[in-house]
Amino acid sequence: MASSKRKKKNLFTLLILCLSILLLVGAYYLVSNHNDKKAAEEEETTAAEDAATDTSADIFTLDSDSVVKVSFTNQNWQAAIVKNEDGTFTLEGDESFPLDQEKAQYVFDYIDGSATKTVTETPENLADYGLDDPQITATATDSNGAEYTIHIGDKTGSGVGYYAQVEGSDTVYVVAATLYTYYVYEENDLITMEETPSIDTTLITFLGITSPEYGDLALMYTDTPSTAYAGLAINNWLITDPFDYEVEADTDAVTEMLANYESFTLKSAVDYKEENLAEYGLENPETYLYIKYQVAASSDDAETTTYNDMTYTLYFGNTDEDGNYYVRQGDSSIVYLMAASDVETLLGVDAKSLVNTYINLINIKTLDQMQIEYAGTSHTYEMLYETVTNDDGVDELSDTGFIVDGTTLTDDSDFRSLYQVIIGAQIAGFLPEDAAIGTDPLLSITYDRNSEEYTDVTIDYLPYNDSYDAVSINGVARYYIDARDVTEMISAIDAYVPQ
Repeated sequence: MASSKRKKKNLFTLLILCLSILLLVGAYYLVSNHNDKKAAEEEETTAAEDAATDTSADIFTLDSDSVVKVSFTNQNWQAAIVKNEDGTFTLEGDESFPLDQEKAQYVFDYIDGSATKTVTETPENLADYGLDDPQITATATDSNGAEYTIHIGDKTGSGVGYYAQVEGSDTVYVVAATLYTYYVYEENDLITMEETPSIDTTLITFLGITSPEYGDLALMYTDTPSTAYAGLAINNWLITDPFDYEVEADTDAVTEMLANYESFTLKSAVDYKEENLAEYGLENPETYLYIKYQVAASSDDAETTTYNDMTYTLYFGNTDEDGNYYVRQGDSSIVYLMAASDVETLLGVDAKSLVNTYINLINIKTLDQMQIEYAGTSHTYEMLYETVTNDDGVDELSDTGFIVDGTTLTDDSDFRSLYQVIIGAQIAGFLPEDAAIGTDPLLSITYDRNSEEYTDVTIDYLPYNDSYDAVSINGVARYYIDARDVTEMISAIDAYVPQ
């Protein structure tokens, strides 16, 4: 009896499963059939487009050279561009508008009355083509005063071109996408993009940055660098700001930094009216970049190159909601956007990173003697010279030997190695204004020079903290040095034995 009940129950379960499967199959068939029907309809639409006249058609006959004005209305702007007798273009009603001449030419070139195909001469519903409320209406006026108007609607189903219709005709055409592209311009799109300079950075002679946000910098190139300190011309760049004293810059560091000023990238135009500059923080901007550079002048003499002096000024204002900066060039009132990352590159220069760090780099041929004191010990190193005549017939001093603590050296190679250790020391940074430094030098080196054209130099290394020692040059402490480098110098001096 129980077995019979179980069989009936199993049979009932099997019937339920079969019905469920049949329902699922039916649902799948209905969805699949609906999708196939939809795809077929879309295919028919595309096929209908393809079946339309597949050759170019003349919407109207118009010689683009005869067009004297093109007006257009899109969803964001309405404007008219006029072609002047000299072939230039101006914005009707605002001749001061800095119109991009190339884009204006495109506006005239592409309203030539041609279409890629004819879709239908008897459209049932213009809404199917977006022509009941066109995205664009453009009108060309020729020199005789005749007007030719075209309406542009939706993009075609195949995604190639746009539906279009001529004023006064029912026929629907397909026109090239470029016709749409050149009539969706907004006012800012037609503002000319002024040229920015392309600079040979090896011909930059001055770079100045004034910025409350990033700090100031003044970097000057000189053909005749002072040799009073080092005794030789190594670096041609001087930093005159932000320091309250003139600092020699490292040529390699400057060269690497100047590579950022070879060209300038403006994203897009925003405005052109001088009376609006204050809105962008550009009426009296506090931040600007100023560059002096040279450009080779054309010359008939191939063996002689002359240069013209040029300047470039870029002003920086406020930022937009995306963080881009408003900028303008020189005396221009046209406002552009520049990416924040580009502004950071142009203005975010750390003047301290450009400083020549070799404060002991003094030409040994300019020394009369060098005196070293440390930990109660002192040494005197004297240089011996003779006058020789060089290949140019000029008399100059040539070192012939050295005297160390009264002993004339018979072999000066070890002394020259010691001198390389001393002049190879580099500063590690700038002392803060409130730095607390010791008064008793850990190491003191005095360079007495052999000519009045060179400056006597005394460098004292003073206690500062556990990691760094202060560096005082002729009584002025501005820098600090790794304490281990001072220890290395003292160890090398201690280890040196005159021979």
